[in-house]
Amino acid sequence: MSSNGESSYLNQVDASAHKARERVELARRSGDSALQARLVSQAVEWAIRAVLTSWDAPVAKADKLLSAFDDPIAGLLDPEVTTWAQQVRAVRPVLAATLLSAAGANLEAIIRLAQNNPPTGWRPTGTNRDDSDFDLLLILPDTVPESLTGQATGRCGRRRRRAATQKIAAATRSEPDVVNSPLVNEVKRFGVRVP
Repeated sequence: MSSNGESSYLNQVDASAHKARERVELARRSGDSALQARLVSQAVEWAIRAVLTSWDAPVAKADKLLSAFDDPIAGLLDPEVTTWAQQVRAVRPVLAATLLSAAGANLEAIIRLAQNNPPTGWRPTGTNRDDSDFDLLLILPDTVPESLTGQATGRCGRRRRRAATQKIAAATRSEPDVVNSPLVNEVKRFGVRVP
């Protein structure tokens, strides 16, 4: 792996951790308990995303993030942190102030797991199997009109049953921003090789 690819990958881990901390700060500034509850819940998801990205298993969908929290992340944390995160996941505004007061230390405990290797034998959800779908990524020139990119994406998806199609613009392909797509993150990390 190139040092540039590794640097970009580490930037994604750092960016996810930053977004987690940012959500907590936004929650602290808000006076709306429902918003606070949602922001702290999002912070936990971003912290989990940072851990999984560092374990070379980036995940985007909330259900997969929460599944990865349940196994194996929760087992690696103190029970108090796990209980706190489970309460946060319930997004109950009545508990927002209490959960927010404990957010800093608990969130950092989750984020610190990104410094460790994944547990031995752990297999991330989303690893391909015989019944898996295909992930297709279109990298198009920035000059292609949005209407044509939609047509191209739709045609690719129709031609391959069980295909999940995404697109990114050519100019953004090399940017290290966190994208909620494991496929896009892989392309940004390793590039594209044409045989």
